[in-house]
Amino acid sequence: MWQGSVVIAPATPEDLEWAQRNLSRGIEVVSQPQGNLGERLQEIDQELRDRRYERQIIIGSDMPEMTQAILQQADELLFQYDVVLSSASDGGVALMASRCPWPPLADLPWSTPQLGQSLADCCRQHGLSVGWADDCDDVDIIEDLFRLRDNLKTDDRAARQRLYHLVVELLEEY
Repeated sequence: MWQGSVVIAPATPEDLEWAQRNLSRGIEVVSQPQGNLGERLQEIDQELRDRRYERQIIIGSDMPEMTQAILQQADELLFQYDVVLSSASDGGVALMASRCPWPPLADLPWSTPQLGQSLADCCRQHGLSVGWADDCDDVDIIEDLFRLRDNLKTDDRAARQRLYHLVVELLEEY
C-alpha cells in the first residue's frame, strides 16, 4: 500500500463533486484548471508545490495496471534524478515524477507516440536529469482491454476483481 500522500485531480466539475463526496478523508482533491493536458499538469504541479508537496508522482486514471513496485521505484529514483518517467508501449508515459517544477509542458505532443521522448528531451533541455522507472501500459483502445482482462484475472485485490468483472462485461458486449 502506498504510504505517501494522495491527491486526486478530477478533470470535470461532476467528477470533482463525486470525489469530494466519496473519497476517504485522507485523500486531497484539487480541481483541474482549463487548458491542454500540459497546461493543466503545470498548474496542478504549482498548486501542490505551493502546498509543500515537493516530490510528486503523477499517474493517470487510465493506469489500472500500475504497481506498487513501479511507484516505489519511481520514488526511490527521485533521490538520483530530477524527473522520473515510466514508458507506456504506445510511446506515451505511464508515470511522471519530479522533485522540482516541470519545464513548460503546454507544447508537448500529448496523446501521441512521441510524448515520452519529447517529455524527456524537454526536461533535459531545461537542465533536468531524467531517470526511467519500469514500463507500464495504460488503457487507451479496445485492444488494451483484452490485455487488462488477462492481467487482472489473477489479481486478488477486491477493487481489481471488480474492475476485472467490469472489463469482462464490456468485452462481452463488444
